[in-house]
Amino acid sequence: GNKYCLGRRLFELGNQISVCQPSGLRDVALPFLSALYERTHQTVHLAVLSGVDVLYLEKIYGHSPAKSPSHVGRRVPAACSGLGKAMLAFSRPAQVKDVLAKGLQRRTPYTISVESLFLAELAEIRRRGVAFDREEVMLGLTCVAAPIMQGGCAIAAISVTGPTSWFDPSTYARRVQDAAAAIGQNLTSVSL
Repeated sequence: GNKYCLGRRLFELGNQISVCQPSGLRDVALPFLSALYERTHQTVHLAVLSGVDVLYLEKIYGHSPAKSPSHVGRRVPAACSGLGKAMLAFSRPAQVKDVLAKGLQRRTPYTISVESLFLAELAEIRRRGVAFDREEVMLGLTCVAAPIMQGGCAIAAISVTGPTSWFDPSTYARRVQDAAAAIGQNLTSVSL
């Protein structure tokens, strides 16, 4: 019914998890996300893998935000998002196997749903260091994402997102990579 609702206490409890605490990933990343936003004026995301999904930890809206399924605390399938593919390309093989075992579900006509093509995409992401989502999560939405690395594995990823009609993700690739690398370097002294 409508007699119960989520309250402030749940918000307080949620912010006690390590990625939200002052020594966590979110606080280390936020200055770099803000700088990336200032350089691009597009929507910027920070996310982690949670099982076979991407879990959004932070979102900074651009001047012309594209309609997007992303919200802080929300999930999308990792296999079809730039953030997810960026992390999976630099994850342990068991994580990729879990995603493949769940199945590559088609969300749009552009979603990669064939296992061999998906694995080839991850190999290409490892080669170039960034992942692209060209309307795979949602029609009209394009993004470029880069992994945040620790110990040779992706622990998170960041992205810049915009409307497909005019957003060219390749023009933002270097900026996203540089910001992700800077976050990773600054995390070396922080215990996650």
